[in-house]
Amino acid sequence: MKFKLIMLIIGTLILTSMASAQIEFPTSADEIYKTNTTISLSQSCFNNGTYCSGNAQCNVTIFSPNVTLLVNNQAMTNQIAFHNYSLINTDTTSKGVYEYRILCQDGIYSNFESFNFEVTPTGTSPTIAQTLFYALMILLAVGFFLITLYGFLRIEWSNQRDPEGYLININDMKYVKIILFFFMYALLIWLSFLGMAVNNNFLYFDLGTNMFENIFYVLTAGIYPLILGLVAIGIISYINDKKLEEVFTRGLRTK
Repeated sequence: MKFKLIMLIIGTLILTSMASAQIEFPTSADEIYKTNTTISLSQSCFNNGTYCSGNAQCNVTIFSPNVTLLVNNQAMTNQIAFHNYSLINTDTTSKGVYEYRILCQDGIYSNFESFNFEVTPTGTSPTIAQTLFYALMILLAVGFFLITLYGFLRIEWSNQRDPEGYLININDMKYVKIILFFFMYALLIWLSFLGMAVNNNFLYFDLGTNMFENIFYVLTAGIYPLILGLVAIGIISYINDKKLEEVFTRGLRTK
């Protein structure tokens, strides 16, 4: 009876030790990589406190940020101290968090673990200072735009006339209105650039990035025609005002 009890205890200890002697993966911090670059994913494999043997086989499955299957249960290269798998640059075009799952088999022992890595345009994660900077720039841009818009809408374009429609005074503020319109246009370019930068570096929203990029390039392309148009309007208005002013100074009434 005692012999059976001792054998039962020994058997239990052996089974417990075998159950605990599984493959283990060290805790790995999430890595950040740059878009459109080759990435080598490496992970150490431990079996009962030591590196897995040279016969250990690890397979990896990788999902992109939009949950597209990039790699399906492919074998990793066994480097004894670690196993690795490389993603080529065409696999890292999407921005965001990728998930990869590793299944390792070493003799009778096996284990499975999931890890993450992030891909950003710069290869770094935005800091609090950068977040505050972009937030401040957006607030300033929106604030300046609203102030400029208010001034643009408040300023009259036409010259001052009496109830009968005759000229009373030349309105020189129309030229300020032209300048304000140019500043509004420039601020729209600034806002579209900030929208593109925020989407590209923080939100990883490709549709939003493309939209702001298109707006930015269209507005930028139109800056020179706009300048020429505003200058032409200003010159024409100045010539007309000078003619009206000459008539007005002679004491003649004009509409």
